[in-house]
Amino acid sequence: MLNYFGVISMMPKNVANILSSTFSIFVVGNFENYGEAYTQDRSIVKINQDGTKDTSFDNQNKVIRGRFIRFATQDPNGQILISTADTSTSYGPSISSVHLVDSSGNRNNTSNIYNLPSNMWTNLKDVAFDTSISSPNFGKAYVISNVSPLVIDGFTTSRLTRFNSDWTVDKTFSTMIKKANGSSK
Repeated sequence: MLNYFGVISMMPKNVANILSSTFSIFVVGNFENYGEAYTQDRSIVKINQDGTKDTSFDNQNKVIRGRFIRFATQDPNGQILISTADTSTSYGPSISSVHLVDSSGNRNNTSNIYNLPSNMWTNLKDVAFDTSISSPNFGKAYVISNVSPLVIDGFTTSRLTRFNSDWTVDKTFSTMIKKANGSSK
């Protein structure tokens, strides 16, 4: 790719997200290359502070191709949360369309995130993490989904659900409206 100055540009077209934290910078999307001489369908590339590709992150053909990524964000621990339009990946078949990927490009297969309702992920709107170290909710995730009511581990929640850092539902947080008799609306 050449920009208008005639200099080769490493930034590919069709980048959907750039994730940045104190840990790293990731480029997410459906693009062909990132400064390589060959063409390949990428989904996530980790880049160094100088803009070059970080080869310690090996995500080559592990997560579903970039064109199927619907959402990507990074948690306070540096893991990447990816929501895809398909459940089949090179990590093996998954009952979920969500994946948690570590800073090396490997899927965290032990997370409780895979036990959460799949319809929550297929109807995902946004995820935000509490990143304030002084907050009592540091590391907790706020998930907005178009599914309501949603029952997780016997707890009924609305479109906004808060999860603990281990991806168990935080039952102390509820946005469900209570009727005068105490039942949920």
